[in-house]
Amino acid sequence: MRARTIQDRAQRVIDADPALAFVIYQKVSARKDLANGTLAKIGLTPQQRKLLGFIKGYLITNYGTSPSYDQMRAYLGLKSKSGIHRLVVSLEERGHIFRSANRARSIQLTPYGVLS
Repeated sequence: MRARTIQDRAQRVIDADPALAFVIYQKVSARKDLANGTLAKIGLTPQQRKLLGFIKGYLITNYGTSPSYDQMRAYLGLKSKSGIHRLVVSLEERGHIFRSANRARSIQLTPYGVLS
């Protein structure tokens, strides 16, 4: 039997694997801002959005070199690097960035982070 519409195909995915269908739905609905057609930064706090924007800009202007924790701290106006570490870890957990273990300035954007 061949699915003829998008709804039929979606129903087949739901019937085959409801958990996968739910994950797909969450990703698509959370990432798309239907009002203006751009990707939304849903799920990030204002400081996380600001830090992610700073990291993107820094990577572009400095040919792929990521900013240091001190530079990020100064940009956000925080008093300690532990606050930056908490924000960086949360961005990594949410899939926006990737860090290499035990390497300084090793922050890289993931495709998910580039689009947000």
